[in-house]
Amino acid sequence: VPLLLKRADKSAALVLGSTGLLIHKNNDLKQVFQFLVEKGAIHEDSEVAQAYLEGGIEIIKKKGKGSSDEILQILDTFLQGKLGDESKQVCAIFLGSLAGFLSKDNPRLQPMFDQLIQQLNTKAEFVQVSIAKSLPYFASFFPQKAKDL
Repeated sequence: VPLLLKRADKSAALVLGSTGLLIHKNNDLKQVFQFLVEKGAIHEDSEVAQAYLEGGIEIIKKKGKGSSDEILQILDTFLQGKLGDESKQVCAIFLGSLAGFLSKDNPRLQPMFDQLIQQLNTKAEFVQVSIAKSLPYFASFFPQKAKDL
């Protein structure tokens, strides 16, 4: 039975990622990312968590061009809340995936970049690594600030 549940969870993650274009309302987008950040992509089974993480990245690829501001706002809200280290890691990975869709003149970029820099102070090394991987995408928007790091 555990193997069957694991397969069902992985299948659900794949379906979720492939339905990204069907998500039209911001509230639905928020609920999907809330699930991914708080449960799906931090699932106790690493294979299932990876499948949900990849599903979230697929949603960003499909919705990023038209919904980058909404997704950024959702992830920003999550990062400002009280998240565990694993959820912060998921947000950092999603932000790295989203960065390519963001406009340089987006007023949320600077605060988000600053917040990611602050998140580097966390004790969890895996969070630091995830954030460090997403920073180059954001640093390209702020070359002077990136040099100062």
